[in-house]
Amino acid sequence: MAEAKHIEILNMGVKAWNEWRMSNPDVSIDLTNADLHNKNLEYINLGGVNLSGADFKGTNLGKAKLARANIMNANLKEAVLWEADLEEALMSLSNLTRANLENANLFNAVLQQTNLTGAVLLNAVFTGAHLEGARLRDAVMITTNLNDADLEKADITGITFACCSAINWRINGIKCDYLYADRERRERRPKDGLFRPGEFEELFSTGQLVFECKI
Repeated sequence: MAEAKHIEILNMGVKAWNEWRMSNPDVSIDLTNADLHNKNLEYINLGGVNLSGADFKGTNLGKAKLARANIMNANLKEAVLWEADLEEALMSLSNLTRANLENANLFNAVLQQTNLTGAVLLNAVFTGAHLEGARLRDAVMITTNLNDADLEKADITGITFACCSAINWRINGIKCDYLYADRERRERRPKDGLFRPGEFEELFSTGQLVFECKI
């Protein structure tokens, strides 16, 4: 459970919280299972904090510092994480349905079996991220950096996939029935029907599936 003292300070506002953290850099903070939904926490410093099981549904975490935080099993449905720093954050099993992660930094973040259905991942950096078994259906992936990311057995059906960088990404066992190669979702791949199981992985890995940069 979250410590009452930490919740009390947090309720004083982002400015007070950040100042307290600067004055107490060595304090171990526990916000496990904290109810923080629909709050405005823009620019907050939650780096390295234990946020497992916390409820951030609809919360504004724009430009928040969340590097190396434990955000496992958290509810971030429809949360705003625009330009948030999530480097090396632990986010496995969390719910990020329709979350806005535009321009977010998820370098080496762990998002195994995370639900990112319908999430906005425009310009997000997933370099080296672990997305094994993640659900990315209908996510918007435009100019997204997926270099060296691991998407083994992830579900990317229906994503918008345009101008992305996917050098050395790992897509073993990936699930993709179809996707769209343009922002307007008019250019469907395949044009008709569905990819057979394993076909997307095969075509992409052998260079037979080419995506022109259309945004």
